[in-house]
Amino acid sequence: MDGEGGDFHSVVLWLRDTRSIQPAVRVEVVGLADARGPLGNQVSVNATTLANWPPPESGGYYLSVPAGANARELAAGLNVAAPDLKATTIGDELRLVQGIRGLLNMILQGFMGVGLLAGVAALGTLSTRAVVERRRQIGVLRALGFTARAVSIGLLVESAVVALLGAVLGVGVDLFVAQNTVTFLSAVNPELRFSIPWDQLALVVLVALAAALLMTLLPARQVGRLTPAEALREG
Repeated sequence: MDGEGGDFHSVVLWLRDTRSIQPAVRVEVVGLADARGPLGNQVSVNATTLANWPPPESGGYYLSVPAGANARELAAGLNVAAPDLKATTIGDELRLVQGIRGLLNMILQGFMGVGLLAGVAALGTLSTRAVVERRRQIGVLRALGFTARAVSIGLLVESAVVALLGAVLGVGVDLFVAQNTVTFLSAVNPELRFSIPWDQLALVVLVALAAALLMTLLPARQVGRLTPAEALREG
């Protein structure tokens, strides 16, 4: 992400090899790499820094590819030429990690979309039934002098309040669960941060509210046009 890590400040570390009696080496950390990428959890330094240390049991090398060369073909050639080496390309590993993340995001968004559609459909059904099944009460209101417009507005306001309360309650529960989930996962991945997408939440609430009003509008207008005698007789 552009600008990510812009507030990072260098940190000094002292590294000591427990296999020898060599003094600790001063290393200044100038950047951090995502541990979920191909570099993993490691400290990368140049050969001069650890020149006096005993050679490691195994080592890794980063090779630059000339311009215009195919990195995959070069890696395959190294694997064939030197069976003891295992050459991979950083680009392929990065694309694999990004592909898995993208797939998980698409799956989660799909589940959220299905849940949102099901909730909107259920809310619209309840709003429609609440209007149709209350003809007798509406007839009483009309008999008391309420106009058709006043009855329709009252039903719309009631549906909007129910939809708004449901959306706010659902968002509150979801934020509580999401915060606990991020807190749990941050123990393994400290780079995770909990942030609230207010624009997306506002869009979800508006969609739920609009669906409830839309499903209530037509039956509310039809019932509001009934005369008191018709409403009481049909009820």
